[in-house]
Amino acid sequence: MDFQEPVLGDRISSVGDEGEKAVKVVDWAEFHDVFHELDGVAFKAKQLRAKKAALSEKLEAGQAALAARLPLCFIRLSQWGEAQFIMAHENGKKSYDENGAVKSLESRLERARLFIREQFEEIDPKLPVFLRKLKDVGATECWHKHGTFYEHLYHVYRNLKLWDAPDSVARCGLFHSAYSNSYVNLAIFPPDTGRGVVRDLIGAEAEELTHWFCIVPRQQLIFDMIMFKYSNEELLQHLKNLKEGKEIANPLMPPEGLVVKHIRTGENLLVPKNLIAIFFLLTMVDFADQYYGWQDDLFANRSGKFDYSGDQWTALWPGDGRPGLWVPLVSRMGVWLSILLHEEAAYREREETEGRGEALKKRPFADIQITVPSILDNCSVIVSSTDQIEALELYWQAFPMDADGKPKSAEIVEPLLRKAFQKNPYLAEPHIVLAQVLLGEGKYEEAEKEATEGLKLLLEWGTHWDKRMSWEGWISWVRVLLLNAKDRTWPRSVWGITSLGLV
Repeated sequence: MDFQEPVLGDRISSVGDEGEKAVKVVDWAEFHDVFHELDGVAFKAKQLRAKKAALSEKLEAGQAALAARLPLCFIRLSQWGEAQFIMAHENGKKSYDENGAVKSLESRLERARLFIREQFEEIDPKLPVFLRKLKDVGATECWHKHGTFYEHLYHVYRNLKLWDAPDSVARCGLFHSAYSNSYVNLAIFPPDTGRGVVRDLIGAEAEELTHWFCIVPRQQLIFDMIMFKYSNEELLQHLKNLKEGKEIANPLMPPEGLVVKHIRTGENLLVPKNLIAIFFLLTMVDFADQYYGWQDDLFANRSGKFDYSGDQWTALWPGDGRPGLWVPLVSRMGVWLSILLHEEAAYREREETEGRGEALKKRPFADIQITVPSILDNCSVIVSSTDQIEALELYWQAFPMDADGKPKSAEIVEPLLRKAFQKNPYLAEPHIVLAQVLLGEGKYEEAEKEATEGLKLLLEWGTHWDKRMSWEGWISWVRVLLLNAKDRTWPRSVWGITSLGLV
């Protein structure tokens, strides 16, 4: 049927269910102009889509090459937003550990996500087998301070991996009390007949580390013989001198190590200095994961000095859930670890220079290299017990409801939290809780800053201080806060709060 173009102003009649309708005809020439204009826009959009696809291919293809050429730059393709080129920095400055490795917030989150998503094979191809074995021997059924023995072993492993420990040390952490040790009686493998099973499972070096960890009296070695031999000021000054190339000839610990008694046989054990450093790293992680307010009740640790002078064995588990006073202790361990590694490095250099390098390599565990964690300014700070006690008291005051059963106002809570992290700036949770308060007040930029700092500290520590929620739970929550702060929004109702979530 031939189509005849209607004349401008003609009416086209159509008959439908509702009777005849008259429709005004538009200007046909104008219609053609608009049609061709839209067609041109569609063609340009098609070109842009093709160009975008080509650029995306180039972006993916060039990512590895770009990372190799510009190690301080990486491409962020995540839930935080569109693809962006990000320089590895935090708070406007590049962030490095003592070994020169870039430690950006995004790269730390990507590493942590392997654990959060339980992508175990990507962490260690044998990790699923290790975890299965621990479950098979009953580790999930054993009580351990803050949960089960399995959870503690896994968390210690996670911490060590996030602190860049080599596989042998991390695997030792996963099995660190497998034969029982000087602190706990949890021998999930017989110490005499089970060593071959563990050796075949995690490797000879990791098993040998585990064996030593379970026969050395750590309380005597670390606390009685080392930890409190010098004041905080003496330790910090010695570390400063070591970093400046001084005090090399005056180590705080003899190069050969220390002698202790085997906890079961009583025989003398010479614990090499490099192994003592590994024990410090393991003990830092061990304490950080399991300690909270209940242990402070048990040992009457009101001073925060962990002198184990109290014996309040009737303290009810799990206590009131408040965080513990363990950070000063771990911070002192961290300074000692840094001192030991600096002294050991200076000793190795001198021995090799004087032609004794081959003999040095024959020492037990000589090939295992550990690094200083980035927590507490690369383990260069000792938090005072007084500051930690005050930080805890201020933080804990923020949570109880007021006399009318309502949440305390921001005017009350905000100063408490700010004072808390002024006393101890290395705790993530006061920053995170403050971020929520600031979001509720519409102070989005400040909330973003506090949430970012809280997330950074959680990822640096690899564990959490406030153990009422899991480490993964805290990370999930602070990411929700951070996303809302970036979007400049926050719910104003109960249902809005409870519906928050992020994938």
